[in-house]
Amino acid sequence: MRRFIIGFLIFLPFCAQAQTRIVAQVNDDIVSERDLKNRIGLIRATANIPENETGFEEAVLNRLIDECLKRQEIARQEIKTDDAEIDRALDDVLRQNGTTRAEVSKKLSSAGIPFSLLRDQIKTDMEFARAIRKTQAHKIEPSDAEIETRLNEIKEKAKSVQYLLSEIALPVKDEEDDPAVYGQAIKLLMRLRNGESFEKVAAENSADPTAANGGMAGWIAKADLPEDAAKEIDATDAGELSAPVRVGGFYKIYAVHAVRRPEDVKEQDAVRLMQLFIPSTFDAERRKEILRDAAMTKGSCESFAALSVQLRTTPVVDTGLVPLKDIPPLFIRALKDLKPTTLSAPIAVDGGELLLMPCSYEKISPFPSKEEIKEQLTNKTLETAADRRLRELRRSSITEIRR
Repeated sequence: MRRFIIGFLIFLPFCAQAQTRIVAQVNDDIVSERDLKNRIGLIRATANIPENETGFEEAVLNRLIDECLKRQEIARQEIKTDDAEIDRALDDVLRQNGTTRAEVSKKLSSAGIPFSLLRDQIKTDMEFARAIRKTQAHKIEPSDAEIETRLNEIKEKAKSVQYLLSEIALPVKDEEDDPAVYGQAIKLLMRLRNGESFEKVAAENSADPTAANGGMAGWIAKADLPEDAAKEIDATDAGELSAPVRVGGFYKIYAVHAVRRPEDVKEQDAVRLMQLFIPSTFDAERRKEILRDAAMTKGSCESFAALSVQLRTTPVVDTGLVPLKDIPPLFIRALKDLKPTTLSAPIAVDGGELLLMPCSYEKISPFPSKEEIKEQLTNKTLETAADRRLRELRRSSITEIRR
């Protein structure tokens, strides 16, 4: 689902019925001049787009038209989404973009853009994906054989060096454009080195499909990379950016997040944790009461989690299955010799104290589960099906541009 919603900072939907001049009619719906101005204002507020970017307004208008078509398809398929589910998805997207509701709301408010448009984006993306699932479920679900084949491919690639990569791809449409595109790549690289978000720059500039996911390409085996790209990436340390490299008809900038060698592919020890935060603003009596209630949950992660949720002081109650190597030393010491479903001593942290309860100690496989592979393959097929359906909707629609 993430690939449908990660680009919300660039394009936000609104198939409008606003009372301003109509700039496009899409079947029975309209896109108004106000919609277009609001969208442009939104992009200016959240992305570094040059004021006179060639074709910018036309691209925005085309996106608004596409969103009208999506909403019409959603209505035809009678798709509905629960409000709570939309809110959860919105929070997930904000976290993935390294921001919060408050930060984004402040930016949009200063530009006169209602925050509710973000929620509309999530709603449209979720419901359009569900409309595709409803009509093409039999084509989207991968077979057991496809899942097994993909798992074997992953295991085979694990026998060579792999890189966890993000990428920005800039097209070289004509060879005479090579110097200009290289210059553009250098400018983007300087912006990245000055601290701009790779995800944001990729979403705004990359011509690769990975732009919809902030440029994230995932784990790629060295043998699967073009020779020039492999040489450049091999010379780039984990956590660093590559120099621009010509790959076919593109200049690419790579972010090397991690390097995985065959000897690194092994099971990891992990722990499934629940946590409870006691703010330092609580008085001694309140703290004593919480510690007493927490002690009574011994033997039940569910009871401990319920207490933490009830207090509403802990942003993330269930941390999930976390590799021990990724847990801070302070917490590792607190967990030492602690049996499952028993409570740690209070751990002093910024702003208060933290209680931990390990629910289980497990092993994490170096390979994705069949369920995870199924989800990956389903999402990829779903994205392709959604793109195909949108092209069909464009061809069959009656769209009039009035500009």
